Amino acid sequence: MAIKITGLGSYLPQHIMTNDAWREYVDTTDEWIYSHTGIKERRIANDEETTAYMSIQSAQAALNMAKVAPQNVDLIIVATATPDYLGFPATANLVQKALGAKGAASFDIRAACSGFVYALSTASTMLEGSKTMKHALVIGAEKLSSILNWHDRSTAILFGDGAGAVLLSKSESSDAGDILDFVLHSEGDVEALSRPQGGIKHPNASDITKTALHMDGARVYRFGVKILGELVEELNERNQLTLHDLDWVIPHQANARMIDALIERKSWPSEKFYVNIENKGNTSAASIPLALAQMYEEDKLQEGQKIFLVGFGAGLTWGGVYIKWSLQPELR
Repeated sequence: MAIKITGLGSYLPQHIMTNDAWREYVDTTDEWIYSHTGIKERRIANDEETTAYMSIQSAQAALNMAKVAPQNVDLIIVATATPDYLGFPATANLVQKALGAKGAASFDIRAACSGFVYALSTASTMLEGSKTMKHALVIGAEKLSSILNWHDRSTAILFGDGAGAVLLSKSESSDAGDILDFVLHSEGDVEALSRPQGGIKHPNASDITKTALHMDGARVYRFGVKILGELVEELNERNQLTLHDLDWVIPHQANARMIDALIERKSWPSEKFYVNIENKGNTSAASIPLALAQMYEEDKLQEGQKIFLVGFGAGLTWGGVYIKWSLQPELR
């Protein structure tokens, strides 16, 4: 039994916000933002482009690629830190209804920037262990612009909006599937990265400085460089691989300088790391599926390639997935 990626989809809002546009809100320049983050521009969603809306568009694209009807989908998982509704229903419930995936199980995962890795691992495990499920939509989607303090230079300039989706399908093939291994970890830490108010612990939602995303940038930077390296090494050890054996490492697109620091610290070849943060910004749970979709469009993904997907985020959470690619460009 194999669990394979059979479809990819993505959605990016139409509005492009350049670094120069941030000068209206904070004291900054294009040069400063790019030198510190590697970001040139990001997409900002309008009022109609909710997390659910972007999820639906990316999911439909993945279904279209795979030529799978929505009514044949058995499971929908949306990884997001910016759901349409704070409590319930889940954003995945909204996607299920809009697609017409009648009867499909649907729920959200909240693991911040690690969310897509968590969701992909969960969906793969559920498909493999189920006697009835065959197709699962896994979506990473964020409307981070809605929870930013736009006058906080340390956070606001980093983030963008968007959604990416993959369709996982159970195959009767005896060959190894796309999803070969995964590791997931967490360590409770509220101070490093959080949205302090708005939940039941601190329900007062009137002060933007408290309801907006809060991040200890230096702390997160150090953690990210350390943990991404450990994730790659852990997956290598578990699967008796070395970095030489890998074709791609697709990290969460948090900060290009963080990825540069990791590569320099480990003396790893930079050409094995795919980075597209320059024109998307940090899209949290959407960053890895958006990178996969862009790589596919650029014909960078070839049959048999060994790929690590590695991410970290608030929680703190971190995790990685090892996949062997089989979805071919000619299937578009």
